Amino acid sequence: MKCQVQCDGGDWVVNGSKHFISGGEHADFFIVFIGTGEDDTPKGPKKRITTFLVDRGPPGFKLREGYNLANPLANSRALGFRSPT
Repeated sequence: MKCQVQCDGGDWVVNGSKHFISGGEHADFFIVFIGTGEDDTPKGPKKRITTFLVDRGPPGFKLREGYNLANPLANSRALGFRSPT
């Protein structure tokens, strides 16, 4: 996962990118899984992954052409996130 997230007051700010988003050109919202830390467990450290529902329209969000390695007809997209400064 190439995304990072920080809590800023009552909002979450996402930075990074996600790839292989099928049908992304048609979506108004995206379900994105982002690593948010680690938890110590009896079996060792485990990554904490949180699910976010991301709107397509906020500043810093970018939808671009993705990689079509497996199926050139899949219309894969990449999501880019950059916090507005």
